[in-house]
Amino acid sequence: MVSVEFWVAAETFYNTTMVAVAVVILVLLMLSGMILGYSKSRHKKKIAAAGGILVLGLSIWLAVGHLRYQEFLEVNDHVTPLVRDRQKKFSDYTYRSEDEMQYFAKLHDPDSVRSLEMYREEIVTQPITYIGKDANFYYFEQDDDLFKQRSNVVFDADATETEMVGSVFYLLDESYFDIGFRNPPYIMYDHIIVDQEEGNELIDVENDDFVATAEEHFSKTWSF
Repeated sequence: MVSVEFWVAAETFYNTTMVAVAVVILVLLMLSGMILGYSKSRHKKKIAAAGGILVLGLSIWLAVGHLRYQEFLEVNDHVTPLVRDRQKKFSDYTYRSEDEMQYFAKLHDPDSVRSLEMYREEIVTQPITYIGKDANFYYFEQDDDLFKQRSNVVFDADATETEMVGSVFYLLDESYFDIGFRNPPYIMYDHIIVDQEEGNELIDVENDDFVATAEEHFSKTWSF
């Protein structure tokens, strides 16, 4: 697992050090070109060569740094506002507002979080009762409230009970909290498993438009 120390060093390298060194290299190349083109000094070729050697050395140093930290780039591609409240810029971090973080908290992206090796996934189940289906939805009850779901409903006669299945994610190293990472606050829906073979009989649900979807029914605890 990537350590917090490695993460901080890597994002500083790519967002600060590499940018600064790239500017230095660009300036050296421009100065070397100007010296060769306009200087009347007898030593201009030596000066330009020294600049070239310095550019080569800095370029090699950047390449070595990239080889050391490239794992960070692969992992960082999967970091979203769902799991972190800030982004590293050249000299500091830019922080997302509380409103932004509340908005992104509902982002349903379990695959990205699974790609972050600093998180541990746990499967969560919620017992529910299967009522039936019509042409468009499957219907369930939970705490005497009816709700409907259209997708990812699996029928399995060998299942022990009907339940909604999802995932929660926890940071393995709590020191990641110090650099803005967080545990996604909602259970991420995956599927509903029904403990019976799928029946072909349709039910007639009155006032279907007023029946909450699973997303609406579990809006305070689940993301879809």
